[in-house]
Amino acid sequence: MLFLCLCVLRLTVKSACSGLVAGLEWCAVPDCQHLLIDGYNLIHKWSELRRAMRRGSDVARARLAEAVRIIHDFEGVRTTIVFDGRGERTEIERPGGHLTFSFLFSPASMSADELIEQYINKASDPETVWVVTGDNMVRETAGALGAHTITPEDLENWVLACKRRQSEELAKRSRQSQKDWRG
Repeated sequence: MLFLCLCVLRLTVKSACSGLVAGLEWCAVPDCQHLLIDGYNLIHKWSELRRAMRRGSDVARARLAEAVRIIHDFEGVRTTIVFDGRGERTEIERPGGHLTFSFLFSPASMSADELIEQYINKASDPETVWVVTGDNMVRETAGALGAHTITPEDLENWVLACKRRQSEELAKRSRQSQKDWRG
């Protein structure tokens, strides 16, 4: 299956430069199959989510999910937001009930960063995995393991571009429907 994804220049370290996404056109990239987001890292990087965190981590997680859901829904990219957990085991939550959109909580004995690295290590094709983080160490490790990385700023630009494209698509369909009904 061909997923629509962010077309990012392939740099030698398999990482996108900050701000690069805003200037790129979108294209079909068959290898972008799973987006892993360093959840609390991203929450602390986006001002809107930092403000939501003041009202509690549940509120901030929900706002993060709401913000990035368009990439899952409109682009068709499997999306997992990884958080530091508290329990004995890895826990999965599926806000919205989709198997391809998840919160993943690490066990208390492991950080979210370690869980992301573990996931990439076990991936049959790490080049299909994209990691969003502002943590340079996680970005370097993910790239060394074969995954691609983008910054929180680039993810925000991706979300905005998806919203713009979705609006354009809906307007186009609306014009076509009006034309067909008048026809």
